[in-house]
Amino acid sequence: MPYSVVVPVYNKRPHLRRAVLSVLSQRVGTFELIVVDDASTDASLGEISDLYDPRIKRLRRDEPGPGGYAARNLGIAEARGDWVAFLDADDEWAPGFLAEVSALRERFPEARCACTAYWDVSDTGEPRLCSFARSLCSDGPRLIGVQGYVKSCSRGLLPIRTSAFAAERQLLEEIGAFPAGRAKRGGDNDTFFRAMRRTSLAWSPKPCATYYRNAVNMTTNISRPNFNPCIDESIRVAIEGTPRLGEGARLRHWLKRYANHEKKAALKEKIRAGNLTLGDFRRLYASAEPFYAAWILFCAAMPRGSSRIFVQAYKRAKAGFRAAIRRL
Repeated sequence: MPYSVVVPVYNKRPHLRRAVLSVLSQRVGTFELIVVDDASTDASLGEISDLYDPRIKRLRRDEPGPGGYAARNLGIAEARGDWVAFLDADDEWAPGFLAEVSALRERFPEARCACTAYWDVSDTGEPRLCSFARSLCSDGPRLIGVQGYVKSCSRGLLPIRTSAFAAERQLLEEIGAFPAGRAKRGGDNDTFFRAMRRTSLAWSPKPCATYYRNAVNMTTNISRPNFNPCIDESIRVAIEGTPRLGEGARLRHWLKRYANHEKKAALKEKIRAGNLTLGDFRRLYASAEPFYAAWILFCAAMPRGSSRIFVQAYKRAKAGFRAAIRRL
């Protein structure tokens, strides 16, 4: 079987039918759809109880797992396809998503994972092409290696979104799949990073998936940013295993930049709350971004609570400056 599609579900009743129907509308040959109910309390699977398509396989876990990682891993364990594709229950595929993945596999047979561009729909319903696709100067599918991937991620331009991603089942098994029990959020990026250390990514600029930010029960909306020791450890291991000279030196630099980027949301939250510490500064690879590290050190050295006052004053000054410009 070419593909298994895994859809983890936790209290996504308003969106699940849309996601499932978008999978069933794929213009490819054989695939199976594994819907994993992660102990939902809103009877989510009731939304698709009338769908008797033989391609649908329904599974259920007794306890919910943060981020849906355990649910995805159960789907991978039950998958029969050579490749596994993922779709979150509140997102959607275009009818040609799996066909585009198949085209990427044919064009780049050395790549063991693939991803397409996607539409990023805001809270107000405004669709926009994903930032990585917008950043490119040329069109056409491409092969992305680990250094190009890390470099883009360190700049906040993520080439991979879970709902637009597919990979060899064997690759997912080799890397230990998703970090169930080791991360509450951000575990997707850790999985992608570990995969990219073993292979290249076949990427298409054709947007074949839609990511919705206005969905119910989103992890990014119900949890605050925090440090992710899971991906931090994965990057640290990668840095230690990378040569210090030649091309390795360049990769080590971008790995450190990526590690810093993964910490920035949590650091920003701590600055706003006024509880940044010198210990937080020590989490950074200062040599990779000396000016940013100096800013974090400055905030950490302030008396407790002072950075919050400083940020509030900065925001007021910035708003005042913008208002003055508009009056001109």
